[in-house]
Amino acid sequence: MKCYIFTPGYKQKTDISCADVTALIQICLNYRPLRTMFNLNVVDLEEVLRCRNDIYHSSTLKVSNGDLNYFMSTMKTFLKLHVFQDFKDEVERNLEILGKLENDKFEVSKENELDARKDAMGGIQESIAEMLEHQKQAGQNIEVLISNSVHNIEK
Repeated sequence: MKCYIFTPGYKQKTDISCADVTALIQICLNYRPLRTMFNLNVVDLEEVLRCRNDIYHSSTLKVSNGDLNYFMSTMKTFLKLHVFQDFKDEVERNLEILGKLENDKFEVSKENELDARKDAMGGIQESIAEMLEHQKQAGQNIEVLISNSVHNIEK
C-alpha cells in the first residue's frame, strides 16, 4: 500500500497500522478501487486532508473557534459516508467523541494525553522526514545544475 502514499516519511513504516490519516486518505485517493468506492465523496476525502494539514502545518497548532467548528463538521460528514456503514460501532464512538469536543465535555485523561503526545511526536517525525527528503532532493538538483554548468563551460 505504501506505493499509493506520496508524502515523505512513510517508506520507513513497516506496517500500515503505523500510518496516520494522511496515509489513509492518500491510499483512498490514489488506489482506483477505493477511489471508486468513495465516488463523489472524494471531495470529502480531500477536505479532511486539507483540514488536517491546516492544523498540523500551522506554526502553533492553534485553531480559531470558527475553523474548529468547520473541521468538526467536516469530520462528522466524513464519518457518516456510506462507505463506513459496516463500521457503525466505531463511527458512533468517534461521533460521540466529536460531540463531546464540540460541547467542551471532553476530559483529557492520562491515556488521551499520552495518545496526543504520541500523535504529536509522530507528526514531528514526519515533518523531519519531509524536510530531509526535500533537502536531499534540493542537493540532487544542485548537483545536476553544477554538472550541467560544468558541461556547458567545457563546450
